[in-house]
Amino acid sequence: MRGKPGNVQKALAHRPELLKNFLAFYASVGRSLERKLYEMIYIRVSWINRCNY
Repeated sequence: MRGKPGNVQKALAHRPELLKNFLAFYASVGRSLERKLYEMIYIRVSWINRCNY
C-alpha cells in the first residue's frame, strides 16, 4: 500500500489481526485487477452494504 492509509485501514488498525488479513487480500487482488474494475467493485460492495463511499 502506498500513500496515506484510507478510512478502512484506519478502522481495521484497531484490530491488527483483521488489518493483516485485509492488507494481504488487498495486495493480491489489487495486482490482479485493472484499477477501474477494482474501483467499480469497491463502490458496488459499498452500495450493497449501504456504506457511503
